[in-house]
Amino acid sequence: MKLLIVGGGQGQLQAIRRARRAGIRTVVSDMDPAAPGAAVADAFVQADTFDSEATAAVARRHGVDGIATLGTDQPVLTVTRAAEQLGLPRSLRVEQALALTNKRYMKRWFDECGIPHSPYRIVGPGVQLEELEGLRPPLVLKPVDSQGQRGVVRLESAAQVVEYLPESLSYSREGYAVVEEFYPGREITFSGWVREGRMYPLTITDRITKPFYPHIGVCIAHTYPSRCFVEHGGEIVEISRRIVEGFGIRQGPLYFQMLIGPEGVRVNEVAARIGGAYEDEFIPALTGVDIDMLNFGEALGSPGRPGGIDAEATAALQAFRYPASGALSVLLFFTGPMEVAAVGSEAALQKLPGVLSARYLLPPGRRVGPMHNSTGRAGYVIIQGSGPAQVNRRIEAVYRSLVLRDPAGENRVLNFARQSWVE
Repeated sequence: MKLLIVGGGQGQLQAIRRARRAGIRTVVSDMDPAAPGAAVADAFVQADTFDSEATAAVARRHGVDGIATLGTDQPVLTVTRAAEQLGLPRSLRVEQALALTNKRYMKRWFDECGIPHSPYRIVGPGVQLEELEGLRPPLVLKPVDSQGQRGVVRLESAAQVVEYLPESLSYSREGYAVVEEFYPGREITFSGWVREGRMYPLTITDRITKPFYPHIGVCIAHTYPSRCFVEHGGEIVEISRRIVEGFGIRQGPLYFQMLIGPEGVRVNEVAARIGGAYEDEFIPALTGVDIDMLNFGEALGSPGRPGGIDAEATAALQAFRYPASGALSVLLFFTGPMEVAAVGSEAALQKLPGVLSARYLLPPGRRVGPMHNSTGRAGYVIIQGSGPAQVNRRIEAVYRSLVLRDPAGENRVLNFARQSWVE
């Protein structure tokens, strides 16, 4: 079996290695010839992960049996279009993939399916103030087809939307943005799987974010269990089922972001992919369900079949009893503007109690700008424990051990330990 994995970044490394351990030959495509996945794949091709024609050409040239992606948003549409063009297995129809990657269509589906979400407008170049009448500030402006919080800002007036729109649209290939009312509250992420139309909940995590106004939504941690689970867990799962039914999702991964505020649960964004906060590492640790193998089964066209590539993972999915026990935090750590002169030891981090995985993502010599979106992420550490108190002690120990030094020798890691606690 041969699989094309679209994207060769840090978020895809675990999957590339997992595929090779399972005996799947891997072809990886990425625009960056220095992408870390290039070094661990059986073959690497430089190709735009947003270009379905280029992706189809790579798949055809290498004679792959399937195409997959994970940990990244927009390539879901690329994979679906390329797989359809070549007659390869796919979990989604193109119109579904478009609605699950482009907020212009996503919001329309929310309206049609009765999914609770914030009032909004879709805007393009030359927007007039009267087009935003009826929306109550503060407002959130975001490109309809970007990812990683690029171009996402919180604004205090419609006039500011007009001012910031050109910058936000610079991150949109389509040239549109969504303006919606800011909804205060906690952010959560629902991860699950769909097999033959049945939804399997896996985790609800708190998505801990740090605003650097006007930029918002920069995630610094995912924590489990969610502090919202007791009061809102059932409602979150029920809304997720409604999304699955409304969007007609029959197979594959789910990654839904929701907001819990004064008017209850609202849906922020939805995606049919494995999340980008290293879910393919921490979900198996919590649940025993190998979601990478489930993903490969979908891409290779034999999901859950006896003797299929993901038969064991499917059995674990069907045997899992939600919710999982224990506690966990995925620390996504950052630094301020600097030139990276030296980083700490990953091996030392991995020896700390409860650490499942740890990586520094910024090599020496890299210049880092302001913390405006997830592209400035300096690394991550996944920490597990029997309960919140134990995990929180371990978070403190990890932050004491993180090292990112500038040319003057100063450690420039931004310490968000307390904000990243499990509650």
